[in-house]
Order: sequence, then structure tokens, then C-alpha cells
Amino acid sequence: MTSKILKFLCIPIYLFYAYLFVWQITYINDETFLNRGLGETLDNFFRYLPAIVLLLYAVLLYCNIILKQPRILILNSLFAASLLYMHATTPSLVIALLLSIFGLVIAGFEIKQGYR
Repeated sequence: MTSKILKFLCIPIYLFYAYLFVWQITYINDETFLNRGLGETLDNFFRYLPAIVLLLYAVLLYCNIILKQPRILILNSLFAASLLYMHATTPSLVIALLLSIFGLVIAGFEIKQGYR
């Protein structure tokens, strides 16, 4: 029963991640190519974006550990890192680099276990 709830909990998070991914691409394109200011409200949301991504990543990490899905954990780490790389502030870039390294280390462990 718990595994079904955790699997269902991951679906809205993936949808929100996909929405953030597309939203960041369009936001960056609007700012770069159209050169129009999108207002103070988007700047406030953009400020809290790394915290939102990390909170949702923590939930996905918990679900993947409980459900014993290390391969999906690798993809979640790299997807969260890609969202943070687009944010382009120094703290979010450092966190994204750490998430990428974490995903690559887990991938290395998975490869090592596959050859045993």
C-alpha cells in the first residue's frame, strides 16, 4: 500500500519539474530575445526556485530509497541539477554541481554492481 502511495506522489512532482523546465526555457528566451521585463512577481518566484526544486528532490529521493529504485534516483538527480543549472546564480550552480556529482557516483555504484 505504501509503495502505491509513494509512486502516486512522484507523478505530480515530475509534472511540476517538467512545467518548471519549460517555464524556465521560455522565461530565459523572453528575457534574452524580447528584452522585456517580466515584473517583480516573477523575480520573487525565481528567487525561491532552488528551494522549491530541492524540497521536491528530497521527496523524490525519499521515494526512490524506499522503493529501491537507484536508476531512477540517478535520473532525478540529473533532472533536478538541470533545473538548477538554468537558474544561473552561484549557490544554485554549486548545488547543481553537487547533485550532478551525486548522480554520477550513484551511477558508478550501479555499474559496479552490474558487473558482479
